[in-house]
Amino acid sequence: MHSHFSTFSTFAYKLSEKFVKLNFTLMKKLIPGNASPLLLILLCLMAACKKKEPDLVIEGSVLEFGTEIPIKNAAVSLRSYDGEFLGPISSSIVDTEVSDENGYFSMPYPERTVLRVNAAQTDYFSDDFSEVGVSASYKEDIHLHPYAWIRVKIRNESGAYGFYPDREESWKPVIQLSQGEELVITDKKDLRKGNENTKYLFSPKLEEGSGTPPASYWPKAKAYVGGQEVPIHVGIGAYIDFYLPGHDTTDIFIVY
Repeated sequence: MHSHFSTFSTFAYKLSEKFVKLNFTLMKKLIPGNASPLLLILLCLMAACKKKEPDLVIEGSVLEFGTEIPIKNAAVSLRSYDGEFLGPISSSIVDTEVSDENGYFSMPYPERTVLRVNAAQTDYFSDDFSEVGVSASYKEDIHLHPYAWIRVKIRNESGAYGFYPDREESWKPVIQLSQGEELVITDKKDLRKGNENTKYLFSPKLEEGSGTPPASYWPKAKAYVGGQEVPIHVGIGAYIDFYLPGHDTTDIFIVY
């Protein structure tokens, strides 16, 4: 056992001796001839021991908001930002990646003042996160909200003057229906973030130019989400709140 160890030690010594001699010869060509041999040996050893610094890596997973389901084949991009305080800011794409079957992505990156990672996929709202003053490897997941839609139908049961719909339809004038008349005012056009709670705001108008109806009016009004009655909250106008599942259209029916 001792003889094997001695043989290995001798081999290692000779190998290191050759390496130092090789580097010594190279250093002599690069450094003036009046440099001391000790300096040359130290430089050779420093060159031999110096290790390459590891790349900084930013990694994570692209996941569906609310379900944590991995999103594969999402387009992930890393963008750097450079500029001066209160001055112009320029940006450039450092790298791009596609998430794997498990939604995972990993990209090397340089140190920058601001980095932003963006992820996008069909039928999802794109999203990103940023890190200021990044100087080390960084790990964080990106959650994308799935698309979801609402389809709203209204019926004028009270004979009110009109109906002001939610903000998504605020460009429309007041909707006027005859008593007993129904109308679908959104047909899978109201795109929203899915897998989270949302609100639908509205305001019936009993007469032209009138404000929010009095408290005595509201027991007559009804609201249904997916066929289930939900409470109507009254303030400046009225609203209903409900959970909106992703990748689907939710039906809302308001009787006013």
